Amino acid sequence: MLIDVRTPDEFAQGTVKGAVNIPLDQIQNQLPKFKGKKTSLFSVELVIVVLKLKQF
Repeated sequence: MLIDVRTPDEFAQGTVKGAVNIPLDQIQNQLPKFKGKKTSLFSVELVIVVLKLKQF
C-alpha cells in the first residue's frame, strides 16, 4: 500500500498511480488499517529531505 500523506488539495493535483491519500495529520487514526500490510508513506517534502541526506 502506498500512502500519499499530502493534503487532499495537493493529492488532487497529481500523485503516484495507485496511491491512497491519507493526510499526515490523520495518519495516526488510520494506523490499525495497515497492521500486517507492507506500507510506504510519501510526500514531496519527505523525498527532498531524503535526497539532501544522501547529498543529491
